[in-house]
Amino acid sequence: VRERGYAVDDEEATPGVVCLAVTTPGRRTDATLLAVSVTVLAARLTDELRGDLVAELLALADEMGTSLLPASPRHATIG
Repeated sequence: VRERGYAVDDEEATPGVVCLAVTTPGRRTDATLLAVSVTVLAARLTDELRGDLVAELLALADEMGTSLLPASPRHATIG
């Protein structure tokens, strides 16, 4: 996950369904990491769509981060 920059549930919970997730840049006061995810049918997930979805997740996570919470170490940038 650290190398890739995002987490993947590749049909592990439900056959035919893939989930992608990234952490947000802040933490709650109880030190729990927050995250945002997307679910897509495995049959529709191309490499291009995966890249687009991860880019959107990263942008959303950055927007969700708040300066009121202490920053957590950010995962690696996707390249």
